[in-house]
Amino acid sequence: MAAASGARLVQVAVPTRPALAAAVLAVLPLDDFGPAAAWTDAESSATVRRCRRPVATSSALCVRPASAQAVPLERFAFYEGAESAFAILRSGEQRRYGNLLLRKGVVDAA
Repeated sequence: MAAASGARLVQVAVPTRPALAAAVLAVLPLDDFGPAAAWTDAESSATVRRCRRPVATSSALCVRPASAQAVPLERFAFYEGAESAFAILRSGEQRRYGNLLLRKGVVDAA
């Protein structure tokens, strides 16, 4: 799916989705002008309980502020968001349900 979306596909040499999210968020802040700037696939959220070590329940998103959470998004709306993404970053994550959409915020000059 990632390669077919039309966005720039970048293979990143990190082993897990949480490590990739932490690396990205260390240099690019999330958008703080709307109610949400991070989303997961709602379909996978409902299926996570049946999965053996799902990414969605294994670690925090590491967003600022710490109270921010990824919001579940309906499956096809999630796909539309992915198709309109500027870039898709693919880590070496082997666990299921690790998809995450992020909306970049304003980068502070400081």
